[in-house]
Amino acid sequence: MLSSVIRILKLSENYSGKLKFAFFLAILESLVVKGPLLLFLYGLIQITTGQFNDGDILFVSILMAVSLGLRALFRHGIHVFQSGTGYNMMADERMKLGNHIRRLPMGYFNDGNIGNISSVITSDMVFLEEIGMEKLTIIVSGYLNLFVSSLMICIFDIRIGLTVLLLIAISVIMLNVIFKKSKVIAPRRQKIIEELINAIIEYAKGMAVTKAFNLSGDKAKATSNS
Repeated sequence: MLSSVIRILKLSENYSGKLKFAFFLAILESLVVKGPLLLFLYGLIQITTGQFNDGDILFVSILMAVSLGLRALFRHGIHVFQSGTGYNMMADERMKLGNHIRRLPMGYFNDGNIGNISSVITSDMVFLEEIGMEKLTIIVSGYLNLFVSSLMICIFDIRIGLTVLLLIAISVIMLNVIFKKSKVIAPRRQKIIEELINAIIEYAKGMAVTKAFNLSGDKAKATSNS
């Protein structure tokens, strides 16, 4: 996962500063998220020791409101710097791709490459712009949340903390297995998308011939198989 984050940062080039600032806000948000849990623990300790009073209620309420307010502020900043950066970054990549395509020989577009180009522009870039950028801060803050939570549990009870660390190790192993499987499936998925788009474009181009020879419906085998 972290390798994917590094690759996107390299791709962002001039916009990497905004993405890094979004990561910084995500780290702050992940720390603020633990605020209510710490306040709950503080209140529980005060109650069990018989020291809970009106001052503690006011103290916990104020800090809870501040925690929620900071979390909303950090989340807003993440969306501003992350989503806007994804849009601008992909806009630049589309311009680069357009400049490259117009220099290609015409024979390139007759070799079944239109589906590949169309899938990159309409599917891959959109996925990276919307879904990919959204998951970046989730990955970064998720790792930090995991570290902070594990540390807090170990401080609370070392036995429970060791159990959590063991479960994390098992989860990491399972996650690596899933990643390896996805690397095998991803190229096949990309090829299927390209074949489908090629078949649709070919069918659309030959629409007049298709109607003339009654090749629509079940007789359009290439499109149906795709």
